Amino acid sequence: MISWICLVVTMKTIKGLIAERIKSDRAIKSLRREDLVASVYAKYPELKKTDDELIDLREERIFAAIEHDKESIPLLDKREEELKKYRDEFIKKNGIDPLFDDEKELCGKCHDTGFITLKNGSRAVCRDCMKEELNECFDSSGMGDFRSYTLKSFDFAYFGDAGKRKEVFSSVKEMFEDRPDRQLLKIYSGGTQTGKTYLSVVLAKYAIIEGKSAFYVKAEDLEERDLRYDEGVTDSDFLVIDDYSAAITGNRRIASSINGILESRCASGRATLVVSSEPHDMLVGGSDVRIAGKLSKAGRICG
Repeated sequence: MISWICLVVTMKTIKGLIAERIKSDRAIKSLRREDLVASVYAKYPELKKTDDELIDLREERIFAAIEHDKESIPLLDKREEELKKYRDEFIKKNGIDPLFDDEKELCGKCHDTGFITLKNGSRAVCRDCMKEELNECFDSSGMGDFRSYTLKSFDFAYFGDAGKRKEVFSSVKEMFEDRPDRQLLKIYSGGTQTGKTYLSVVLAKYAIIEGKSAFYVKAEDLEERDLRYDEGVTDSDFLVIDDYSAAITGNRRIASSINGILESRCASGRATLVVSSEPHDMLVGGSDVRIAGKLSKAGRICG
């Protein structure tokens, strides 16, 4: 019981991490604005006096409107226009940034939203300002040991058949895209040392970069995970179960975990990729009967 509690995983989604970052950045932008305004006012006290008078005039107009003082409102409007004109001329004459009292963006690429729009119209996490958040999300999503597995370093031709690898890549990517015809369960099988783990990890990271939640886990590790509290395995938009084999389901706890995962994820419309070095027929024929029935209906990807 103690070992299960120690291995419970709380999933950190990229959207959640970005929301936390935006909240923190909002405070930073507010402080920077206050510092800039204070420095400008210290240098140009006449500008501060003008801005204070404008604030007072707006308050007076509100009170005049509440009290139905129709005679005062035109006079207040006129004085405000005079002050605005004087302010604009003062700012221009002294070379002051006219937006000095506005909050400034911290990232000009994503405009502090955390996301950018790509040329193809899709949305992606801004890696200019959210690099730390992405790495934290990758680490908390079971991929802490795969820091070097990145989209930038991924080479379709590394194992020889670039065309085949691109087909596999596209077939997996379809699983976490917003497509009505997507398959929620696929088996990606191929020989040992053919880059299956590399491709699977890169695609899990790709899903996160697109703003989705993804999680990577090895089949053998499912024995020690408490699925009642394991958000990464149960609730992620895209799950990769790596190093799956028919023999591993001879372990009743692992078999029960995998069966429960596949059932709940399919029922909730969440995609699962099972990665194995064994051919499809061997996986179906040798797996626990409950799992075999599900794998027999899964999509097939041959590496």
